[in-house]
Amino acid sequence: MRLPAALLLLAILSTRAGAQASTDTLAHGWPHNGWVSLGFGTGSNAFMSSGFAGVASAWYTVGPVAMGVRTASTSRSGLVSSTDDVVQDVAALIGLRTPARRAVFLGALGYGRASVRPGNSDANGLAYSLQASVNYRIVGIAAELFGAEGAGRASFRGVALSLQLGWFGR
Repeated sequence: MRLPAALLLLAILSTRAGAQASTDTLAHGWPHNGWVSLGFGTGSNAFMSSGFAGVASAWYTVGPVAMGVRTASTSRSGLVSSTDDVVQDVAALIGLRTPARRAVFLGALGYGRASVRPGNSDANGLAYSLQASVNYRIVGIAAELFGAEGAGRASFRGVALSLQLGWFGR
């Protein structure tokens, strides 16, 4: 699967960027940060008005520019099974973040590919992610609003509390 490889690549790149810069910046002065996150909360999709939501993502930022990959899911039971009403996606996102190191706000839009079950249909859509996080060096916690707007039943939205691990600076 491509997502674990992308998460590993972002983790390696963020570690190398942190190791290269003694003051968390490279020659041009922009901070480089990278982190992975995993969160759980509540969400909705075309099949239900309230249910379980989960999100996993990897982010890399250079100055104010944020780039990320994400997978997210909403389901009625919280278990992804063949009989459950599930909408899930994989997305590539780009956006902006605030310059503060300890309290970060991030907003991003991108391309998402959603899978819908039952029915086993796929659709492209506009993916989004909004995050407010607090962190210290390598650990953070974030409140996330995420989702995708796609054709037919391929739309979903969720809110989650996420644990973040990565390089946030000193």
